[in-house]
Amino acid sequence: MDCSAERIGGVVRAVTSESLSVAGVAFINNSAPSGSVLYLDELDRSSISDTSFAGNIAGNGIAIQTGSPIDWDCRLGRWMPRQGALEGDFSAPECRLCPAGYYGAARGLIEPSCSGQCIRGHFCEEGTADPEPCPIGTHMPALGAASNESCIPCAPGQYQPLTGQSDCLTCPAGSFSPDIGLAACDPCPRGGYCEDAGAATRMVWEPCLAGSFNPANGSNSSAACELCPAGTASATRGAESSETCSPCRPGTVAATAGRAECASCEPGTFSVAGSDSCSECAAGTYAANPGQGECVPCPHPLSSVNGSTTCSFCMANFYLRNTSADPGDMFTSPTEFCKPCPPDADCPDNTTLSSLVLPRGFWRASPSSAVLTECRLFGGKAKAGKTRCAGSETGASRRRRMVVEAGSDAYCASGFTGPECQLCNASNHYLVDGEECKECADRAASAGRLTGIALGIIVACGLLAWAYRMQSWRKRRFIGPPLRLTDRLSAWCVAIGLQAKLKILLGFYQVCIVLSTTYSARLPEKYTGWSDRVQEAVSVDVTALFLPVQCVSFSLRLIAYALSPVGLIALLLLLGVGIRVNRWRAASERPRLGDAVRRGILDLTPPGLVLTFCFVPSVSAFVFRAWSCKAYVVDADSTTYIEYMRQDASVQCHTKEHDSITKLAIFLIVLWPLGSLVLFTSLLVPCYKALHTRTPTDLSRATAFLHREYETRWYWWEAVDLLRKIVLTGVVVLIPEERYFLRLVVATLICSCYAVGLAVATPYKRYEDDILAVATNLVLLLVFLGASWTTLFDAIEEQSPGQGKAEAILGWPDTDAIVIPMTVLVSAALAIFLAGAVVAARRLARIPTIRLVSTKQQPELTLGKGQTWHLFNSHIWSDSAVALTALC
Repeated sequence: MDCSAERIGGVVRAVTSESLSVAGVAFINNSAPSGSVLYLDELDRSSISDTSFAGNIAGNGIAIQTGSPIDWDCRLGRWMPRQGALEGDFSAPECRLCPAGYYGAARGLIEPSCSGQCIRGHFCEEGTADPEPCPIGTHMPALGAASNESCIPCAPGQYQPLTGQSDCLTCPAGSFSPDIGLAACDPCPRGGYCEDAGAATRMVWEPCLAGSFNPANGSNSSAACELCPAGTASATRGAESSETCSPCRPGTVAATAGRAECASCEPGTFSVAGSDSCSECAAGTYAANPGQGECVPCPHPLSSVNGSTTCSFCMANFYLRNTSADPGDMFTSPTEFCKPCPPDADCPDNTTLSSLVLPRGFWRASPSSAVLTECRLFGGKAKAGKTRCAGSETGASRRRRMVVEAGSDAYCASGFTGPECQLCNASNHYLVDGEECKECADRAASAGRLTGIALGIIVACGLLAWAYRMQSWRKRRFIGPPLRLTDRLSAWCVAIGLQAKLKILLGFYQVCIVLSTTYSARLPEKYTGWSDRVQEAVSVDVTALFLPVQCVSFSLRLIAYALSPVGLIALLLLLGVGIRVNRWRAASERPRLGDAVRRGILDLTPPGLVLTFCFVPSVSAFVFRAWSCKAYVVDADSTTYIEYMRQDASVQCHTKEHDSITKLAIFLIVLWPLGSLVLFTSLLVPCYKALHTRTPTDLSRATAFLHREYETRWYWWEAVDLLRKIVLTGVVVLIPEERYFLRLVVATLICSCYAVGLAVATPYKRYEDDILAVATNLVLLLVFLGASWTTLFDAIEEQSPGQGKAEAILGWPDTDAIVIPMTVLVSAALAIFLAGAVVAARRLARIPTIRLVSTKQQPELTLGKGQTWHLFNSHIWSDSAVALTALC
């Protein structure tokens, strides 16, 4: 800059202004009379910094003339003693440095002390503008530190993480400082803790106790040691992580946190790995030793309660045969003592033979028996058996009660007793509808009613027969139509041969209804329920109605049942004799009285034979049932039985009372089964000649019921059929009850032979009757076969319940698999026979044959007494015309 001025202020003249600041300028070779460079007047403040003056010329020698204050502004950390006007040259570097130990934090400093002594925690070298902080790990407690070396390092046990500090910090608990001048304390190592503050060595570190660990550095107390969780343990001191906490092995536990070792479980308990508590062994398992990691399942079929050390009783669905058995023996050979629960029984855990739970509706002969019997309905509704037989529902105390006598009432409802609770507890009472006890009526009144009913039936039948014989009544208004309808029905029955068909079907029914009683056949209820209801509706035991069981002895019932039909037949014959004798007396010409009596007997022989035919199978079956006993098992081995009569459960078989009944039955067998056979045979044998020569006699006409439907050569077939029915309905009962399956075998053989005999002989005159007879016997054969298989299946299942032996032996999974195919087979057989009968009948109808208009059958050409020819045809037209007219 080279400026010249004529007056003051060669470069700058500043007057009356607030401030002037000159910085970073070099004034060289300027001139003026006064103030060769600057003239400053009446300024509030002026400052000059980093400015130099050289070669400036002024008249008065002053380079800067000022009438106002001026600050010579040195850089920070420097000071300048100059102020006001400037004479001569001046250079900015001439500002002096603040001495060491002091600092210059402002401009315009004019004292050597600058801004003052260096502050604590800092040091100030020469020319320092801002005090330098002492580095980390050091401190400076005094003022005026002149260099870095003046900062004092922190002593061991102390630290200073900050710069510019006047003192050091004491290491807190959980850390230590082993050296001087450290900015930070070393954290206390993992796995332990340091409780003292100001630690100067690691030796103060305390390890965590066994059962705990510390994963963090710098812990200051034992509280920092984390406990191993429950279920784990650690034997290591000073552990640094949870990995040292090992899960307890199976059979041991750590019940609380912080365990150094796991404790063994007691016998009867177990634990899995890492458990904090031992668990009781579940029911059905046991732990005999301490420290078991799992419970051992009880050997089949034993079981146990929770927390058992051994298996001491039978599991559910099994029962203990011998309650005095040694537990050790039971454990060694459980199947020898625990047996499968009987069918229909309920066997919870710890069931013994005596404590079997019987459901309502079941009964057993004694608490020592493993065979349950379902209580029958005895004519009642579906729940009659459950009403009488309470099973074990009478309470635990009664269920556990030991009742050793067979046939006890331990399982009967109140008021009932006897086998299957079918007897009334109160004397002079009897069972009604299978579920109610009523008081017996007076015996004399019952007998009177029975006699009155019999007489009433006889009188009614007599009146009907007398009315039917009155031909003149057929034209009357009210009684005529029923009589004419009866005539048409009679003609229709004769035309279709209804008598033979009814006899075949009735014989089939008489055998079928004794399946459950005579043969003890076991058929599913859902398949036999409807037939049982039909039987109850059709088969009426009059003696049971008026002389019920428990009201009279079975001997008296047997006599009444067997002799009532005899009395009825005798009354009919006496009635016939009385009618003939009355006519004999009224006749003008009287033949011999013996002839009248004989004709009276023959008059009512047909209805007598009909009654005999109807009564023989049922009466014979009833008589033979004197030996029909139902056996009940009374011991665990199923070797001891107690038997009661099926017809009177109050009578125990094979006792003196029963022996007296069987003796009476032997007499009645001679009267009925043998007597009826003898009767039929003695009536048929004299008819041989009359039937073969076709010359009917009074006896052959009176006994037509026995032989009318048969071919002449087979006229005796009715006696054979009667023998078959007697054997099937009665004689087989003589086979002991425990061999009831043999009865079914015998019946099957008889039906097979009889069916073959029918097919070969074809004894009936009508072809459709032969077909019907063969069909019904084939159905009967299939019924016996099905009953044999279902009975055998159930018997095997009872002997080995739940083992599947019946299916393994017979191949059927259940009785339904037997009954359904047999039902289909029976239906198919009937359909085939029916179709064959229809086809055969249509073929026979096409063959030219002389037939009666009334019956559509060939006429039976019989010769009356004194007749020689069936037809006389004269060669003389007039005679033959008359004869032909008569024939037509």
